[in-house]
Amino acid sequence: MPQALPPVRLGDQEPHAVDLLAVLDAAFARAAERCRSGVRESDYVLAGRRVRLRLAGKTLAQRIAEPFAHVRMTPVQAMAASPCLTIDLWDERETGIRAAVETAANDFKVTLPTAGGAFAVSPDGRLIGYRIRQTVAWLDRKAERIVGSVECADELSLHERGKPLQVLLSVWHADQGTHVVHAGLVADNGNGVLLAGKGGTGKSTSTLACVSAGFTYVGEDCIGLADRRGHAFVGHSLYSSTWLEPADVARFPLLAPHAVPATHPEERKSLILLSRAVGLQFARAVLIRAVALPRVVAAAESRIRPASKHEALFALAPSSLLEMVPRPGARGLERLADLVERVPAYWLEMGRDLGRIPHCVREMLATATLS
Repeated sequence: MPQALPPVRLGDQEPHAVDLLAVLDAAFARAAERCRSGVRESDYVLAGRRVRLRLAGKTLAQRIAEPFAHVRMTPVQAMAASPCLTIDLWDERETGIRAAVETAANDFKVTLPTAGGAFAVSPDGRLIGYRIRQTVAWLDRKAERIVGSVECADELSLHERGKPLQVLLSVWHADQGTHVVHAGLVADNGNGVLLAGKGGTGKSTSTLACVSAGFTYVGEDCIGLADRRGHAFVGHSLYSSTWLEPADVARFPLLAPHAVPATHPEERKSLILLSRAVGLQFARAVLIRAVALPRVVAAAESRIRPASKHEALFALAPSSLLEMVPRPGARGLERLADLVERVPAYWLEMGRDLGRIPHCVREMLATATLS
């Protein structure tokens, strides 16, 4: 079962950790030299911090960078700050360089299953190793670096393409004081609405209905939640990706042309990278003014009604605390409890008319502003 990670002890220098990083650094350097297409280097904003992404491999550069395209920095913006996190990845097949870290990985004492993969934690909590299908990568929490490889970028699963390095980025976000939660986030005139709920409640549908109607997109599935020290909560964007059942894709004409069909037998849904769609608005972060709890009802019209703090926490907590890998632990629960205590929550009862959902969310924002 997933568990919370210990805080990293920055003074530790375990020999096997240093050796592992040296092996990975050397492998990436060799891959960069042998990459015919060159190394693609670009900068992004995650959790309000500059992140540098270096990718060795032509297809890899497209597949891994695309979900972050909406938070990419311009060259002028990138000059204003040094990277807080560096990510180095290479394509093993294109470069001919394979990762050889199995011996070091065997020294790690905690190995936990994830969906389609596993991750390992060093005894001091400094290093996190992550393996899922084609991807193997390691996060050094002290140096704030991720290094890893992909066996073949052409064979990445939709999960790897839509949420690259999800586990490692969740850990890094938590180290920045920003906890990743399972929720959607849209904004109207800079005012954000967090859409919470487990799978099947209508969270994705309501998020995409709002985005298609002109709302600003921040996230659909993974949101970084940060507390502005008692004043407000900020939601940070991670990925511009969403998944829809093939039968539901047609309900969103603006997004349907960009649907990527499943490539593995166990994948039922199509991947949609919203950054491909023309005319959508994106934000790296917004203030959260309201929490919406979507649920499908047997009615023609959609409507809103107030929700209690208990109802809001119950909608947010299960998927954000129990299903995330690794688990956020007590600090994550405290963050969610503070959120629902200070931000008004509403039920979003979704009827058959999807066009009414954006109107309901605007009504929710207007009511929250007045309260």
